[in-house]
Amino acid sequence: MNQAHLHLLINHLPIFGTLLGLLVLIHALWSKSKSTHIAAYNLFIISAIGALIAYFTGEPAEEFVERIPGVAESFIKAHENSAQVSLFLILFTGIMAIGALRPWRSERIVRYTVLGTILAAMISTASFAYTANLG
Repeated sequence: MNQAHLHLLINHLPIFGTLLGLLVLIHALWSKSKSTHIAAYNLFIISAIGALIAYFTGEPAEEFVERIPGVAESFIKAHENSAQVSLFLILFTGIMAIGALRPWRSERIVRYTVLGTILAAMISTASFAYTANLG
């Protein structure tokens, strides 16, 4: 297995992990389950780690794909630029999730952290869907 294969395997983790984390977090809000909240936040953190791996294996994948006849450099560049934005967004979501795992004393801070994480996850999910469509 080369890094191009690893890129193709791992790039699904942040896409589906972020979406699943978002759904689990929404369910956690509905069920008021602390353990479900923790599971959702862990999914965001794992997705962020997966996104880092996907991003850093992207360059070797690009080298491999460039050799395929009919693949335009402009499509690869658009995918790469979108991947940078998606990486930033999921890292922000992962940081929000780490913040949400912290034991806050104020219920207001907890509420804002949860809502911020949901918003960041929604934006990250949309960005990953767009990036995947380009690639």
